[in-house]
Amino acid sequence: MVDDMFPFDDSPEGDGWAFASVSSDSEYWVLVLEKAIAKCFGSYEIIEGGKPFQAFGWLTGFPSHCLFHADVTDENDLWDQIIEAVKRKHPVVSSVNSDYLQNQTSSELRDKGLSDHHAYSLLDAVEVRSDKTQSEYSF
Repeated sequence: MVDDMFPFDDSPEGDGWAFASVSSDSEYWVLVLEKAIAKCFGSYEIIEGGKPFQAFGWLTGFPSHCLFHADVTDENDLWDQIIEAVKRKHPVVSSVNSDYLQNQTSSELRDKGLSDHHAYSLLDAVEVRSDKTQSEYSF
Protein backbone atom coordinates (compact mmCIF):
# COMPACT_ATOMS: atom_id res chain seq x y z
CA MET A 1 0.00 0.00 0.00
CA VAL A 2 1.37 3.41 -0.95
CA ASP A 3 -0.02 6.86 -0.32
CA ASP A 4 -0.10 9.79 -2.72
CA MET A 5 2.48 11.94 -0.96
CA PHE A 6 5.58 12.16 -3.15
CA PRO A 7 8.97 13.74 -2.38
CA PHE A 8 9.30 17.19 -3.93
CA ASP A 9 12.50 19.17 -4.45
CA ASP A 10 11.72 22.71 -3.32
CA SER A 11 15.33 23.87 -3.17
CA PRO A 12 16.35 26.89 -5.30
CA GLU A 13 17.92 24.50 -7.82
CA GLY A 14 15.00 22.06 -7.70
CA ASP A 15 12.54 21.82 -10.52
CA GLY A 16 9.81 19.50 -9.29
CA TRP A 17 9.61 15.95 -8.08
CA ALA A 18 12.64 14.86 -6.10
CA PHE A 19 13.36 11.65 -8.01
CA ALA A 20 11.32 10.48 -11.01
CA SER A 21 10.62 12.83 -13.89
CA VAL A 22 7.24 12.98 -15.58
CA SER A 23 6.39 14.57 -18.90
CA SER A 24 3.04 15.94 -17.75
CA ASP A 25 1.30 16.74 -14.49
CA SER A 26 -1.19 13.92 -15.07
CA GLU A 27 1.47 11.15 -15.20
CA TYR A 28 1.24 10.07 -11.58
CA TRP A 29 1.68 6.38 -12.30
CA VAL A 30 5.45 6.90 -12.54
CA LEU A 31 5.56 8.44 -9.06
CA VAL A 32 3.30 5.74 -7.58
CA LEU A 33 5.39 2.95 -9.12
CA GLU A 34 8.65 4.52 -7.96
CA LYS A 35 7.27 4.94 -4.43
CA ALA A 36 6.11 1.31 -4.33
CA ILE A 37 9.55 0.07 -5.42
CA ALA A 38 11.28 2.37 -2.90
CA LYS A 39 8.97 1.04 -0.19
CA CYS A 40 9.81 -2.57 -1.11
CA PHE A 41 13.55 -1.89 -0.98
CA GLY A 42 13.51 0.39 2.05
CA SER A 43 14.15 3.88 0.65
CA TYR A 44 14.42 6.04 -2.43
CA GLU A 45 18.17 6.23 -1.88
CA ILE A 46 18.56 2.48 -2.28
CA ILE A 47 16.86 2.41 -5.69
CA GLU A 48 18.48 5.57 -7.05
CA GLY A 49 21.00 4.75 -9.72
CA GLY A 50 19.99 1.12 -10.05
CA LYS A 51 20.78 -0.96 -13.09
CA PRO A 52 18.28 -1.02 -15.99
CA PHE A 53 18.29 -4.83 -16.17
CA GLN A 54 17.28 -4.97 -12.50
CA ALA A 55 14.37 -2.61 -13.13
CA PHE A 56 13.11 -4.84 -15.97
CA GLY A 57 13.09 -7.80 -13.64
CA TRP A 58 11.28 -5.89 -10.90
CA LEU A 59 8.69 -4.42 -13.27
CA THR A 60 7.98 -7.41 -15.49
CA GLY A 61 9.02 -10.50 -13.56
CA PHE A 62 10.89 -11.70 -16.64
CA PRO A 63 14.51 -12.77 -16.44
CA SER A 64 17.01 -10.32 -17.84
CA HIS A 65 20.53 -10.52 -19.12
CA CYS A 66 23.30 -7.97 -18.59
CA LEU A 67 26.35 -7.43 -20.74
CA PHE A 68 29.16 -5.13 -19.64
CA HIS A 69 30.91 -3.50 -22.56
CA ALA A 70 34.28 -3.92 -20.86
CA ASP A 71 33.72 -7.69 -20.88
CA VAL A 72 32.93 -7.86 -24.60
CA THR A 73 35.74 -9.52 -26.49
CA ASP A 74 33.96 -9.89 -29.83
CA GLU A 75 31.97 -6.85 -31.01
CA ASN A 76 30.36 -8.92 -33.78
CA ASP A 77 29.01 -11.33 -31.17
CA LEU A 78 27.60 -8.39 -29.19
CA TRP A 79 25.98 -7.01 -32.34
CA ASP A 80 24.47 -10.44 -33.13
CA GLN A 81 22.96 -10.58 -29.62
CA ILE A 82 21.46 -7.11 -30.01
CA ILE A 83 19.98 -7.95 -33.43
CA GLU A 84 18.55 -11.24 -32.09
CA ALA A 85 16.96 -9.48 -29.10
CA VAL A 86 15.36 -6.87 -31.37
CA LYS A 87 14.05 -9.57 -33.73
CA ARG A 88 12.45 -11.34 -30.77
CA LYS A 89 10.94 -8.00 -29.64
CA HIS A 90 12.78 -8.13 -26.32
CA PRO A 91 13.15 -4.82 -24.52
CA VAL A 92 16.76 -3.65 -24.73
CA VAL A 93 18.36 -0.91 -22.68
CA SER A 94 21.83 0.48 -22.35
CA SER A 95 23.32 2.70 -19.72
CA VAL A 96 26.34 4.92 -19.42
CA ASN A 97 28.43 5.09 -16.27
CA SER A 98 31.69 7.05 -16.33
CA ASP A 99 32.79 5.28 -13.13
CA TYR A 100 33.50 2.20 -15.26
CA LEU A 101 34.92 3.94 -18.32
CA GLN A 102 38.59 4.57 -18.75
CA ASN A 103 39.51 8.08 -19.86
CA GLN A 104 35.86 9.21 -20.14
CA THR A 105 34.52 11.88 -17.82
CA SER A 106 30.95 12.96 -17.32
CA SER A 107 31.60 16.16 -19.29
CA GLU A 108 33.18 14.22 -22.19
CA LEU A 109 30.12 12.00 -22.32
CA ARG A 110 27.89 15.07 -22.30
CA ASP A 111 29.89 16.45 -25.25
CA LYS A 112 28.97 13.26 -27.12
CA GLY A 113 25.29 13.76 -26.30
CA LEU A 114 25.15 11.15 -23.54
CA SER A 115 24.02 11.59 -19.95
CA ASP A 116 26.18 9.93 -17.33
CA HIS A 117 24.39 7.44 -15.05
CA HIS A 118 21.41 7.35 -17.37
CA ALA A 119 19.58 4.49 -19.06
CA TYR A 120 18.62 4.55 -22.73
CA SER A 121 16.00 2.40 -24.44
CA LEU A 122 17.05 0.77 -27.67
CA LEU A 123 14.07 1.13 -30.00
CA ASP A 124 15.54 -0.63 -33.02
CA ALA A 125 18.77 -1.92 -34.47
CA VAL A 126 19.48 -2.53 -38.13
CA GLU A 127 22.53 -3.40 -40.15
CA VAL A 128 23.13 -1.23 -43.18
CA ARG A 129 25.54 -2.25 -45.88
CA SER A 130 26.91 0.13 -48.47
CA ASP A 131 29.56 0.18 -51.17
CA LYS A 132 31.73 2.57 -49.16
CA THR A 133 32.14 0.42 -46.09
CA GLN A 134 31.82 -3.25 -45.42
CA SER A 135 29.19 -2.64 -42.77
CA GLU A 136 27.84 0.19 -40.68
CA TYR A 137 26.00 -0.31 -37.45
CA SER A 138 23.07 1.88 -36.55
CA PHE A 139 21.38 2.02 -33.16
